[in-house]
Amino acid sequence: MLEMAFLEALADRLLALSPRPTGLFAWADMLTAALYPCLHRRGLQPGREISVVSRNNEWPLLFGLWPRPAVVHIQRAKLGRRALEQWLCRMQNRREPDAAPPAGCRRYSRRDAGATAGETPALHAAGPA
Repeated sequence: MLEMAFLEALADRLLALSPRPTGLFAWADMLTAALYPCLHRRGLQPGREISVVSRNNEWPLLFGLWPRPAVVHIQRAKLGRRALEQWLCRMQNRREPDAAPPAGCRRYSRRDAGATAGETPALHAAGPA
C-alpha cells in the first residue's frame, strides 16, 4: 500500500534536486497514478515539465491521467507462459545446469515478441493494449 505522506515527500525531494531530473520511472502504474496529483500540487505538469515512464500497463489505473505516461509493458502472461515452456522442456530433457538448452527447447528472442529491426517490443507510447 502506498502512503501518501511518502509520495508527497518524494515529490518534494524531486523538486529540491538541482539540476532537476527531466524524467522519472515509476515501478508500477499504481505509483504513477498516485504520484501525478502530487506533482500537480507542486505545479509540475507530468509529460510536459517532467517525463514519466510507468510499468505494467494497467489501464484502469492510468485511465484518468493526462497526458498519459509512456508505459513499459512487461507482458506478464506471455513471460509466464514462456518460462513454463522452458521449465517443462528442461525437465523433460535434463542436462547440466550450464549446458546449452536441449534440442527441441525453443529459444526466445526479441522477434518472438513482435519486434522488428531497431524496435524494442515492450516499450511503447501509452495506448490500448
